[in-house]
Amino acid sequence: MVQDWVSGTSPNFGMMLNSDAVAGADSYRFFASDESTDPEKRPELTITFSK
Repeated sequence: MVQDWVSGTSPNFGMMLNSDAVAGADSYRFFASDESTDPEKRPELTITFSK
């Protein structure tokens, strides 16, 4: 996906995280933004590639 963004073959509209449709009603997901006061909770995307 990222390679397609870099090469220009696909537009970069970002990524979206969806909930798990088969998870129980009492199942929760918590996400922090890059503005979180706790640096350990800030999201990070690491991409490793080679040519």
